[in-house]
Amino acid sequence: MQEAIISTINDNYADVYHAVREGYAAGDQPTDGSFEESLNYGDIYGRLDGLLGLQEDGGYHYKISSDRAIEFRITGLQVYIHNAGLASGDTSSFEAETTVRLEVSVSFFQEVLPDMKITVRSKAAYTPKF
Repeated sequence: MQEAIISTINDNYADVYHAVREGYAAGDQPTDGSFEESLNYGDIYGRLDGLLGLQEDGGYHYKISSDRAIEFRITGLQVYIHNAGLASGDTSSFEAETTVRLEVSVSFFQEVLPDMKITVRSKAAYTPKF
């Protein structure tokens, strides 16, 4: 998940307005004498599918084990991008946060237990270096 959200922040690099002198960075592009918000939410599910070898079915992305059982599945991806406004006095960095629901099949001594269900959160930020 971390690699996928970091990739999303990197995808926004080209559209982040570099205002080093003012001490902030924002996902905005100049247009006709003003600025317009320009955000790229990326394809986080697509990246997760590629990184983890997941399959998709009915809103779930899941991993199949060698014995054809579902190892885990994820659903409910939410992406929030905090775009520091231009000249707003907001000195925070350009950030992206994700949450996803992870369900893992659990068994103990060949007895199937209820799935473990947790929410996984990841966060990445872009801060200009110079």
